Amino acid sequence: MKPRKQEITRRTPPDADYDLVIASCAEGVWILVYAGEPFQIRKEHHLKDQKKYLPNAWSQRGSAERSARTLNKLFQTDQFEIAQILGKTTP
Repeated sequence: MKPRKQEITRRTPPDADYDLVIASCAEGVWILVYAGEPFQIRKEHHLKDQKKYLPNAWSQRGSAERSARTLNKLFQTDQFEIAQILGKTTP
């Protein structure tokens, strides 16, 4: 059974009908790396002058692994991998 994410704080933005919830990630955060280096994914449209940055960090390992597989297949390489960033630890 996965550890339950502990809610740290919750806020309702002014004039909003939703809450923003900050929750701890028990396992840390998973990021994509290319050839061992972190990177950004940018989507650029051909017909519009529009750029959009896509996510490259997830709280679930499976989501990060799926994205790495997709990018490896798209770019025909095996250099996209995942790395784990752990939260602050106490001595």
